[in-house]
Amino acid sequence: MSAHAPVASKPRYPYLVVRIFVAFYQRERIDIRVGPPAVEFVNRRCFVQHPAPVEDDGTVSAACRAVLIEGVQAAVRRLPFRMCVVWSERDCTYVETDAIFESAQPPCGGVQPVELDFQQQRYEPGDPVPDRSSLGST
Repeated sequence: MSAHAPVASKPRYPYLVVRIFVAFYQRERIDIRVGPPAVEFVNRRCFVQHPAPVEDDGTVSAACRAVLIEGVQAAVRRLPFRMCVVWSERDCTYVETDAIFESAQPPCGGVQPVELDFQQQRYEPGDPVPDRSSLGST
């Protein structure tokens, strides 16, 4: 595969659940790409990139999962939203500013009445990630 090539055209998993506020969620599909480790979240255009992003069985590799979780945590630290990466029907990772929780129960329910348009969030391993509190109020 060439650099930055997508692994699958429209995989069902993984996807990101962004908690806008209680009972209001936005789901973002995460494209999986081959290339240098990076994560980018832009409204409706999210991806994780890794040299070996998937296992032989088609699941996201442990190394790629780690990069994605780090990137989600960097975004959570910058944005005022909680997030959860859903890997499969019974496997997800809840990401907080200071903690990561593995679970077998992905978020369910909630309302998706509006579409949140957030600024691009890009992460590459080694990037310093400022805490929201150090960014000042907006």
